[in-house]
Amino acid sequence: MKQYLRIYKHLDVDEIKGHLLLIDDLYGSCANCRHVGLNYTKDLKCTQCGAEFRYLATRIPSETPKILARLEQDGRNVTVIDRDDWEKATAKNNLSGLFG
Repeated sequence: MKQYLRIYKHLDVDEIKGHLLLIDDLYGSCANCRHVGLNYTKDLKCTQCGAEFRYLATRIPSETPKILARLEQDGRNVTVIDRDDWEKATAKNNLSGLFG
């Protein structure tokens, strides 16, 4: 029986940013250029900067199972990352840039 499991992996924040779709409510935004109004079920690339979405992150953790089911149904090969982890990693990355 298949189940969704959280997996921790050491990743490059800048690499993720260039391929991340941030899902807020009904629509999302590109983490690379901040373009809004993107749809995670339809938009494979950012309509503004052309970034190919390989990662998704949502503000609504309770929606994650629904999002995963929809991605699987559509045959999309993307990785869903935890939005809190993303925000902490980018904050830490920005701080190290200021003081590093």
